[in-house]
Amino acid sequence: MPEKRKYYITGIFLLLIFLLAVQSTVFAAKYGGEFLQIGVGGRAMSLGGAFSALADDGSAFYWNPAGCARLNKMQFTGMYAPLYGGLGSTLADYHHLGFTMPFSGSTVGINWIRLTVPDIPRFPDYTSLDYNSRMNLILNANGSPNGYFSDIEEAFFITFARMNVLKLDFGWQYFVLPIEIPLGVNFKIIRQTLGDYSSFGMGADLGTQIKFSLAELLNVKEMGYFAVGLNYQDITRTGIDWGDNGVDAIPPNLKWGMAVYQDLPWINGAVNLTYDQDRRWGGEDHWGMEFIFRKTLALRLGHQYHGWTVGAGGTYRRLSVDYAFLNTDLGAVNRISVSYVLP
Repeated sequence: MPEKRKYYITGIFLLLIFLLAVQSTVFAAKYGGEFLQIGVGGRAMSLGGAFSALADDGSAFYWNPAGCARLNKMQFTGMYAPLYGGLGSTLADYHHLGFTMPFSGSTVGINWIRLTVPDIPRFPDYTSLDYNSRMNLILNANGSPNGYFSDIEEAFFITFARMNVLKLDFGWQYFVLPIEIPLGVNFKIIRQTLGDYSSFGMGADLGTQIKFSLAELLNVKEMGYFAVGLNYQDITRTGIDWGDNGVDAIPPNLKWGMAVYQDLPWINGAVNLTYDQDRRWGGEDHWGMEFIFRKTLALRLGHQYHGWTVGAGGTYRRLSVDYAFLNTDLGAVNRISVSYVLP
């Protein structure tokens, strides 16, 4: 391995160890930073969130930052999700905008996620009053709030990724198997404004993938690829500081997955089968299947803890549009993401 590459990999791990060492002690809130669990990208969401081993598009920073190393051209990505309601009458709005570009043998990405819940009614605090006083105030107010406030939650991600190739030599009488092992790291800043209160936090994710050809390994030319993904999210135990109102923390999550890629040359397409598991908060399993036709149209099916997910995608020249439909505990959710690859 070249010396520069060794220094690059070593530098990432040393930096993350340093961040972990200096991170202040905080108490984990089970749902701290919960908006970061919503997901990014119509393709990944329609696959039930099983994307850590398959990640190779503009949403890769979220599922596995190592997947950004597979983007060899500049790319803009965006997503909009009206949560729990139709356009113009949603309970909340969820946005993502991002930009990824190759730079000096590596890949750099900048992404922004934002969740907005407007017009939350504000009612007085009756907890310190006796029963009769509470009832009189409630009846006199006639159920009307004392104004409204908003909840704004956003996160900024800066991603660095680099592709590494290990050539595994099985001996002179056998063969050499190339294995792709990209590495990626996220540095993220989290901000939240809830009425008159605000918070700030910082954290990091570390990811890698291992991908190799089954055709070369088994000497069967019709076979495709096998990949394993590993994403250690919030490795620094991301703290969210509310000032005098306390500190929450997002506990670490070890996300791992695997995927099988199988080309279908007779239709110029492919089939991808994926599986992911999250270990945070009791663990969750994710399954996905993707069918690609002529490298332009895709149909997808997935399953996660909420239930089944479905979606479709299309590519025309450098523009890709992906749609996902999710059935959640609070109702159906539609997500549309768009990406554009620059020449």
